[in-house]
Amino acid sequence: MSKEFFDAVKAIEAEKGIPAEYLYEKISAAIIVAAKHDYNGKDIVHCDIDPDKQKIKVYVEKM
Repeated sequence: MSKEFFDAVKAIEAEKGIPAEYLYEKISAAIIVAAKHDYNGKDIVHCDIDPDKQKIKVYVEKM
């Protein structure tokens, strides 16, 4: 799935002229908001998107 995700971001960048880095930032923020709904709000949710390695990492720091 990661390859398709990164290909889609590249396609949006090419077709719409929206920088990929901007898209990664907004997608990361959306993932964090969505993940926080599954936790008690005290925990810290992180989302790292690495386009070079084509990896998405989401993790939670328990507080």
